[in-house]
Amino acid sequence: MTETPSQPIWAREGVFGLKPSQAPPYGLVYSSERVETYASREELIAQVQAELPAYLWTPEEELIQLPEAFPELLESVKTRRVTQAESDLDRLKSRSLIWVVIFVYQLYSLFQSGFQGAGIQQFLIFLLLLLIFLGFPFYEAWKRFRESKRMTKASMAQLVSTIQFETWLSQQKKPFTQALIVLISVVAVVQLFAQQSGGFFVQLFNFGGIDAASLTKEGGSVPSAREEPWRMFTGSLMHGNVMHLFFNASGLLYLGARVEALARWPHLILVLFVSIYCGAYASMEWTSLPSVGISGGIMGLLGFLLVFESCHPSLTPKPARRRLVAAMIFTFILGAVGFLYIDNAAHFGGLVAGAIYSLVVFPPSRSALRPKATKLDLAFASFAGIFLLWMGVFAVLKILDSM
Repeated sequence: MTETPSQPIWAREGVFGLKPSQAPPYGLVYSSERVETYASREELIAQVQAELPAYLWTPEEELIQLPEAFPELLESVKTRRVTQAESDLDRLKSRSLIWVVIFVYQLYSLFQSGFQGAGIQQFLIFLLLLLIFLGFPFYEAWKRFRESKRMTKASMAQLVSTIQFETWLSQQKKPFTQALIVLISVVAVVQLFAQQSGGFFVQLFNFGGIDAASLTKEGGSVPSAREEPWRMFTGSLMHGNVMHLFFNASGLLYLGARVEALARWPHLILVLFVSIYCGAYASMEWTSLPSVGISGGIMGLLGFLLVFESCHPSLTPKPARRRLVAAMIFTFILGAVGFLYIDNAAHFGGLVAGAIYSLVVFPPSRSALRPKATKLDLAFASFAGIFLLWMGVFAVLKILDSM
């Protein structure tokens, strides 16, 4: 497949591959890579009604197609999508019991704290997380259910480009995103096992005794970074606890993979590098609290994608603007509520840096071509990547030295 200025690579024919050679006239391919073949169109339609496949092929086409591309399969696709949405809703309902138990515990903890500042903040943070991890997924599942019930041939046809893009995106390799996740995970593991007080469960929620004193010894980002500027990077590669690491790794996986696929890996590294620095600098200038975490870099990736996808609309079937804006808003709401624990300055500095990077490096364009990395991009990104790797090693050495 090749890209053209008018048609992006994910929209080119053959994204899903060719049908097997000398295959029967009709076939279904499932997400589990199971393949079933049929001699007639009637048999194929009957099977689609029973179990919606990922792809299918017919005698008229040499390429594997999406079932949504066939108007005569409307009722089958509609039925299966409604069933899937109902299953998602049922699964979320069953999980809600766990959240109820946690809610009762959080309420009890709030009561025990005497409804003081820190206890109130922790409770409000929990409510926001409840909204993010239960409320939003429930809303999305309900929306899919409603849209599936109202599906028409026209709306089903519109799904094809979205599914095609998401399939192409999932097929893209993301070695640099994965390497960054490994880097912060290795540093976190060293933090965890460098902890010398408390049981293992306690350590999970306080890597390496994260506080002002230990950060000074270990290399976290603190206001004194003016005298020791390396802390602006070592602190960004450290994390406070397992939940902090999980949230940041999840954000890095989603945003990093998207940047790596759409803008190429050098810009993933460079945006992260610039955003980490700007986020840490903003934190140093505007706050007086110790800070750790790669959140500033992640917010930079978010800001980059917001601007990049808006300025290059032909690269995606529709920009992920609503999802990205929602993530940004809730990040800042969470930061406002939990200002004792969350570094809003780093978030803001990283977000602005990523957005400016996109505007400066990638001016608006209607071309569907993904930007190609220049030799200069490769050189700068290689330097930045090696520097981040060294900062990870340096952070580990600092942590071990504090034991």
